[in-house]
Amino acid sequence: ELEEVDDFIQSKIDFICSNAPEAVRTTKHILNYFEDHSQSEIKKETIKTIAEKRVGAEGFCLDR
Repeated sequence: ELEEVDDFIQSKIDFICSNAPEAVRTTKHILNYFEDHSQSEIKKETIKTIAEKRVGAEGFCLDR
């Protein structure tokens, strides 16, 4: 059981580490935003952040 938990945690760490640095920073920003804001504000901030990041240097590209 403990080994399964360790494997699960390690898989999540590996996933996070495989992401671009800006993606990790953005995720941290959104998660920290949860602490002091309402669900409505969180939703708006998340939508705004995703929209901004999609047009940024690490954003979505149709050529991929």
